[in-house]
Amino acid sequence: MHMFSKLQALMPDGRHRMLYTVGTPPEVYEVHFNEIVDYDDSLLEIPDGILTGVRPTLLNQMGGCYEIAFDLVSNIKKGTSFEPPKSYDPNKLGTIIDRAIIYHYNRHRPYCYTFLAYSPALSRLYMRTLMKLRHEFSDRIDKIHTHLEPGRRGYVIEFKTKENS
Repeated sequence: MHMFSKLQALMPDGRHRMLYTVGTPPEVYEVHFNEIVDYDDSLLEIPDGILTGVRPTLLNQMGGCYEIAFDLVSNIKKGTSFEPPKSYDPNKLGTIIDRAIIYHYNRHRPYCYTFLAYSPALSRLYMRTLMKLRHEFSDRIDKIHTHLEPGRRGYVIEFKTKENS
């Protein structure tokens, strides 16, 4: 499985966006990490008090809270909504998401990630991902929020910081 940084940029409103390409052809995914600064920047209802950590800067891209989204590169190029590949394997997709998160976390040390599942199957995948991350990063995770609105399909993982340790 190959992974490389595709793009790190500022969005027009000054928030950071990082895109990674992960996978092996023909199942290559683009994973987006979009910085959340205000509660309105996210599609899900983030619990109060979470967006209090340090924001990344141009020179020091450490910290921040990021909403994670992904899709197959082939879907993006065609302009179609997410469709699992024909050879859909939730374990492989879970590994791709896990690796992208771990790669991003090790490079940028954000204080939180958010996820919004578009389907019950993706909700189950995110729950497995969160449990795996909880096990792997048990010393770094402060709290995991599940079943957030809309539709009880939102998830937030908060990491320990100097302020909440």
